[in-house]
Amino acid sequence: MARASVTVHTAVSLYLLLPLGMSAQEHDPHLQERFVQGVEQASVKLQEISFRIRTVTTTTESPAADKPDRREREIGIRGPYGVETRVTQNGILVQATNDVYAFVLLRSSQGTGNSLQFLERVGVNAAIDAKIASVAQGPRSIALAAYYLWDEPLGQVIRRNSFKIKRVFALAPDGAFVRVEFDYAIDDPSQKLRVRYTDGYLICDPARQWVLKEYGATFHNLNDNGIGPTRTVFEHYESIGEMPIATEASHTFKRRDKDYTSHSVMAFEVLERELPEEVLYLSYYGLPEPNFGRSWQGTWGWYFVGGCLCLIVGIILVRRRKAKP
Repeated sequence: MARASVTVHTAVSLYLLLPLGMSAQEHDPHLQERFVQGVEQASVKLQEISFRIRTVTTTTESPAADKPDRREREIGIRGPYGVETRVTQNGILVQATNDVYAFVLLRSSQGTGNSLQFLERVGVNAAIDAKIASVAQGPRSIALAAYYLWDEPLGQVIRRNSFKIKRVFALAPDGAFVRVEFDYAIDDPSQKLRVRYTDGYLICDPARQWVLKEYGATFHNLNDNGIGPTRTVFEHYESIGEMPIATEASHTFKRRDKDYTSHSVMAFEVLERELPEEVLYLSYYGLPEPNFGRSWQGTWGWYFVGGCLCLIVGIILVRRRKAKP
């Protein structure tokens, strides 16, 4: 009897010492279907969410840098569009995207004026649209971090052929969370990315829109042969409508091939639960709205027409003079 008690106690102790979700579990195909469908449904709902947050990210590196890197910014999300505001050495930088155009604006910290740095219409040039989407994804991946795998939307990643799900199962003892184990490869020549994530895992909450609680993997940088474990953990959430938004997160990466560790702590403060639509447009910042529809018939078009008329009149006058005896 005593031997049986010791055996049970040892088994329980070993279970508690195992990393979260590492108990022997069989793959559940039905749960995998639920996971994929749940993440896709959450991705659709994120296209309708609206809020504004202030984020503070503090990153420390070892061997230690001169001081921790601290970055503060405000990020607004309104469906698929958004705005980011941050303080730079030259002033306050505002970048935003709406349904018509994207812009980058530098505002004087003394309030003396605005300088338009970038303005492009969306939906006209595929290359420009790709550039705009790439820039916008950075702040969006911060505000919606609990629905992103590193800097990519989870709903987008799971549809890729290079994302291989190896095992899906409910975590013991109550099955409240789901663990997904995977391998993931990224080859993007345009951004010179050649990375692999092996022994990857993510833990999500199916009762709360499949929001991420934690994820990690062994990271392989094939460009410089860097390798090491990476882990991201979300501590707290605040609900925006029915979507839980992370308000605390930490990220750690440690290289195995050299003495280097990076640790980031992110804190989020919800400022508004509905982002006003007008902050996505230039007129909000005291600048006129662009009129892309004018094309050549705008002001410069009328200058061109006027010049042509003057040229025609001039030719007529010269011919008349030559025709006089």
